[in-house]
Amino acid sequence: MDKSQIQLETELTALEGQIKSDPERAFRIAEQCRIRAEQILFVDGEIRALIVMSHACWCSMDYRHGLKLVKDAYNLQIQLDT
Repeated sequence: MDKSQIQLETELTALEGQIKSDPERAFRIAEQCRIRAEQILFVDGEIRALIVMSHACWCSMDYRHGLKLVKDAYNLQIQLDT
């Protein structure tokens, strides 16, 4: 892993602890992390960002959007496995 991937992993790990206290803020930051992960072609980071975003949606009671994000993460994981 290069420096940007490690930084992204660290940021997502820290963000996971903040989801329940402020889900809207966590969602916005995770969305930015997902964009950065896409730009550096870091699929694992993109999957983790999608999961954080989904958890934030669930904490905000936006279940439909949360399920859609988990489905996107699942599809990325399937592509990664093949």
